[in-house]
Amino acid sequence: MFYHHGTIRTYTGAILDLFNDLEVQYKNSKGEISSRNVPVRFSSREKSSILDEHTVEQILSGNYNVLPRANLLWSAIVKSDNRTTNKHVKVNTKANEDNFEFLYNSVPYELMFELAIVCRGMNEATMIIEQIASKFNPIVNIDVY
Repeated sequence: MFYHHGTIRTYTGAILDLFNDLEVQYKNSKGEISSRNVPVRFSSREKSSILDEHTVEQILSGNYNVLPRANLLWSAIVKSDNRTTNKHVKVNTKANEDNFEFLYNSVPYELMFELAIVCRGMNEATMIIEQIASKFNPIVNIDVY
């Protein structure tokens, strides 16, 4: 039988929860400020697929339901040799009718995620960057077209 700790699912859920409360504020024609949450989607596909389901007219028309959008991409998993412990240590035992099954010490991996955010303009981008940068020290690459 195969055992797992469920840590990848837990870490992915924690990262999604971390970025789930990003919001952008807009000022309408009456001068009132309204805010909108930025939807975050998790996928294992390329980050360029964020806008595949939208037409060019929807993106460029100023439709607030289209942009900004965020996509969390699980980009890589790499074994971390410097954190490896003895993998033959038995940390859990399960007894069946005719044998014992063991859960061995886990092998550490580094999970790498990418967060791609597509915005309509620099005002939206700076509001989102200020919310992310206050939580930790990320590496930020900003592509401006």
